[in-house]
Amino acid sequence: MIKLVSSQSSVRYFSGFTGSVGILVIRDKTKTLIVDGRYTEQAKEEVIKGIKVIEAPLGTGIWDEAIKLLKNKKTSGIGYEEDAVDIATIKKLKAKLPGLEFYSISREIRDKRVIKDKKEVDLLSKAALIADLTYDCILHIIRPGMTELEISAHIDYLMKTFKAEAPAFETLVSSGGLSSHPHGKPTEKAVQKGDLIVLDFGARYKGYNSDITRMVSLGKPSKKHMCIYNAVAKAQEAAIEKVKDSVSADAVDRAARDVLNKEKLGKYFTHSTGHGIGLQVHEAPRVSAQSKDVLREGMVMTVEPGVYIPGFGGFRIEDMVLVTRSGCVILTKSPKDLKVIA
Repeated sequence: MIKLVSSQSSVRYFSGFTGSVGILVIRDKTKTLIVDGRYTEQAKEEVIKGIKVIEAPLGTGIWDEAIKLLKNKKTSGIGYEEDAVDIATIKKLKAKLPGLEFYSISREIRDKRVIKDKKEVDLLSKAALIADLTYDCILHIIRPGMTELEISAHIDYLMKTFKAEAPAFETLVSSGGLSSHPHGKPTEKAVQKGDLIVLDFGARYKGYNSDITRMVSLGKPSKKHMCIYNAVAKAQEAAIEKVKDSVSADAVDRAARDVLNKEKLGKYFTHSTGHGIGLQVHEAPRVSAQSKDVLREGMVMTVEPGVYIPGFGGFRIEDMVLVTRSGCVILTKSPKDLKVIA
């Protein structure tokens, strides 16, 4: 059997190559990386020792070169990442390589990548540290009259000054009533006294990502604001306390949801409680009511319950945690009390 790895993150995971386009052909212990001319030199410098690098000739696509390579290898089947290869490419492969069985290796790759080794945990921890340092700094910059876009730009700049390659995803800053959109993008709205501001951002460090959400209040928050914020904090704490090896992911989601239901806020919690994180911002495990995943030691995931009330505002607190045998280690260290900015 031959396996074709083509998603950017998985190619990087199995080969060390950080370019945006490549196909890794795996047969037993033999690995061959196919790239185009833009990446040949880079690939040879980056790949793990023992991996052969092949350059697709100018005018020839890397999938055409993969087909040429596969035609010269005897095999009964081809494994591919079904979530990373478009239908047209699969049809082409089957037409050019008749008689072979094609099967998905997506689950196999998912199961391999979901448990992080020490090196990966160290990189994720450094990405989390960049987010923590950024949060500490942005507290001294935010002031009434700044737009959400300005705050977002400052966060992105700060992360890069702390050696992030880039933001892990588009930095989300939403304030006041606009924060009721769970993934509200920053706008030209100026933040005002009395606003609660949701800051959701992360840093990419050597390919690995962080993800954190904190909230700040411009001026003293109202009693209603504090009641809802405290309920979300309790929900997150309950979910984190549930995290440990062998616990089902849906049980973690349920722990957060139970708290918010008791506070009569459950109907405003409109997304899952968390997700795995690594070379991708969203990867396994999925922490939701429908998830069939079981937590295992070495997984890294977010815990991020939220409440979103249309016309009033949104509330979310998010941390990254490393699953351990007896519990978890929180990788994002920023204080979770509602910071008041005068």
